[in-house]
Amino acid sequence: MPPPSASPAERPGSRAGAAATRERLLEAGRAAFSARGHDATNLREHIRAPAHVSVGSFHHHYRDKTELLLDILGEHAHAFRDRLSDAHRPEPGRTLDEIAYRSYSVMFDIAQESESVLRIWMHERQSSNPRLRQFLADDRQQWVDALSADYQRVGEVLSHDVSSTLLAQLIHSLAIETAFRWLEFPTSERPEERERLLDGLARFTLGGIAALSGPGALPAPQKTTNEG
Repeated sequence: MPPPSASPAERPGSRAGAAATRERLLEAGRAAFSARGHDATNLREHIRAPAHVSVGSFHHHYRDKTELLLDILGEHAHAFRDRLSDAHRPEPGRTLDEIAYRSYSVMFDIAQESESVLRIWMHERQSSNPRLRQFLADDRQQWVDALSADYQRVGEVLSHDVSSTLLAQLIHSLAIETAFRWLEFPTSERPEERERLLDGLARFTLGGIAALSGPGALPAPQKTTNEG
């Protein structure tokens, strides 16, 4: 069955038409990449056909499917970091445990609202595509830099002995992995699991901060030698 004809405002020659085409490509791309991954996604079958977009119209927006995927990831990454930065904004009387709980709560909100994008991000961490690998490495560093800057802003509740960069690296990895595992629960179980995980993450983070600000690092493990 042929797709319905576009209204004049949505036709390729108009600005609104170009925006509508791009949005359809983004929607089809999110569905395809989250379900199949970059390498297994066929541009014609899995993206252009569902989006009702011709070859020429696609290449008016993107050079190839990799560029489409990078656009999807980049668009969401900026929005995610802005929301987390808002969660870390200092407010009078806010304690470190409140900041930690609110931060992780926002991460769970993001995961639920943009589940397909998180699944793409997790799937493509081991991508063989050099453009994707570079983007994800740069994106992770931007996350760490943004989190580190946020932790410096709330430095009055942190020990001066705690490295904000190390804290950002550890919390970023912990939050992303936990949010992804949470998405594996059936939808009906997620509310209860969310509260359990949020409480555990906040407690674990506070304990980790206390350990990092303690008197020196843990001693290095003793080397063992095999004799005889």
